[in-house]
Order: sequence, then C-alpha cells, then structure tokens
Amino acid sequence: MDRYILFAIFLFFLSCNEHPKEIKLLSSDNIEIGNEKDGTANENLFNIVIIDSLQSFYLIYAKKKNEYYKIVSEKIELTNNCKKIKTGDYLSLNLKSIVPDTSKISYKVGGVLYKGVEFDFEKDTILDIYKTEDLVGLCYLK
Repeated sequence: MDRYILFAIFLFFLSCNEHPKEIKLLSSDNIEIGNEKDGTANENLFNIVIIDSLQSFYLIYAKKKNEYYKIVSEKIELTNNCKKIKTGDYLSLNLKSIVPDTSKISYKVGGVLYKGVEFDFEKDTILDIYKTEDLVGLCYLK
C-alpha cells in the first residue's frame, strides 16, 4: 500500500514540472515574427529596450545579438498611419552613425554634439550613436 502512495506522489510531482513554453514575438503591428524559445527568431532584429527623451529628441536603446545601440530620433508627431514603437518591440532598422568617424574616437571623448544637443556615450557599452530613417519620432515607418 505504501508503494502505491509513494508512486502516486511521484507522479503528482512529475506532472507539476513546468515545461518551457513557446513565447511568440510580435512586431509593433502584431505580426508574428517567431518565437523566443529557439533564440533565432530575432537575431536580425533590434529589441527595443528603453525609450527616453532628451530635449527635442527621443533616445531609443536597442539590443541586437548581445550588442547595445543608442538611437536618436527627433520629436516629431505623425498622425497618419503611425505605428508607435514601445519597449519590447522587435524591429528591422537600418542604422547610420551620427559620429563622423568612429575609428578616431578616444576613450576620453564623452559624447557628440548633434543638431545642437549633446549625446553622451555609454563608456562600457555604447561608443557610437545612431539615427535611422525607419523612425520619425516614435513612429515606425516600415
């Protein structure tokens, strides 16, 4: 009788074991782009991590393949067909550096002046600052 009780308890605990769940990744317009379970669905997309602002710009921090990017976008409001980005979105972005020649950046340089606004480098993680034509304000244009 004790064996049956132990066997029943064993089956109970075995059935309570959580199995990894598949997490669907959606773009900002709710189009499925893959799943996080296999780790390959988003390797060519930028994960929007933080959205902040500085004067007349939005600062968008994104991650792609374990590298972080700081993207600036002027604060412009679009009303027609605006797909507003938010943290957690995965986006395809074409980035262009706003720094004239990143090969000449010294570790002593603290940032860059762009359109009258000073943007700081993140010393350990981000040594370049980007812009993209895929964003106007926080509107995704693709």
